[in-house]
Formats: sequence, C-alpha cells, structure tokens
Amino acid sequence: MGRKNEGKTETIKARRTPVYPPDMETKNKWKKVAKKQGYSSLSSFILDAIEFYIEQIESNRLERVRDMDKIEKNNEELQKELEDLQMLVSGLEYDLDLCRKNKKRTKKAAVESIDSELVSILKRGPCSTGEILALLGIRMDDSEGKADVTRQLHLLLDSGLVKYSGKMWMWVK
Repeated sequence: MGRKNEGKTETIKARRTPVYPPDMETKNKWKKVAKKQGYSSLSSFILDAIEFYIEQIESNRLERVRDMDKIEKNNEELQKELEDLQMLVSGLEYDLDLCRKNKKRTKKAAVESIDSELVSILKRGPCSTGEILALLGIRMDDSEGKADVTRQLHLLLDSGLVKYSGKMWMWVK
C-alpha cells in the first residue's frame, strides 16, 4: 500500500506552473544566472524574477499615477493662468476700444479746428507748402505759424481730405 495522502501532494499539484524555456540554450543561461546570483534552484530564481517583475510593474504604475497627478495639477494651474490672461486681454481690448473712440473724437475735433482759409486755398487747386504759407500771410521766419499750418495739413492728410505728392498739396474731391 502507498503512503497516506495528507493533502500536500494535492496543493503542490494545484500550485504547479510549468515553465518551458524556448530552447535548452535559454534554460542553461537561466541556470547560470541563478547560480551566479546564489539561488539553489532554477525554480526559486524564476519565482524571484517574476516577483521582481511584478514589483517593477507596480512601481511603474505608481510612478505613472504620480506623473498623472502632476500633469493634472499643472493643467489646473495652466487653466487658471489662461483664465487670468483672457481677463487681461479682455480688459486691454476694452481699453483699446476706448482709445480708438477717443482718437476718432480727437481727430474730428482737430479737423474741425482747421483754418477755413487753408481749406479754401487747398480747394482752389494744387499748391506747395511755400505757396500756402504765402497765401496765408505767414512769413518764413515764423516757426510757430509754419508748425501750425504743417499740423493742420497733416491732419487733413490723415483724414483723407487732402493728398500730398511730395511737392504739392491737393484737395480730394
């Protein structure tokens, strides 16, 4: 009669997981590494290798989770910064719109302040800056008078009421 089954054989059979290396060369390589590392059997080496691999997988998973947390935190910070910048841009666009409206009002007021005699001279036909100054009675040594006429001519030019060809000012019809 055989030995009485105490249950160990059944658990050993249930836990058994055969591993078949692809070839004898690989099996011999594993044995050498196991022996070099101080393992008494190839099975214990394979078990430790598998456990090490599982730990690496878990460690990598935890590292990825930490990386995802960092990415999410960074994303939240960037979203907040984007919102702040969008508010800033909105405020600057509002300020720019106000400046444009004020520029139009200022330009309109400046054009309205142009000397009517200058406009009538320009409407007669093309004339040079020197002719305009002479017709307005402004002497060549009157720098303030010349500057005022030049300012008015450039306002008319900016508003599109006159053209300047490089020598002559012309009223645009």
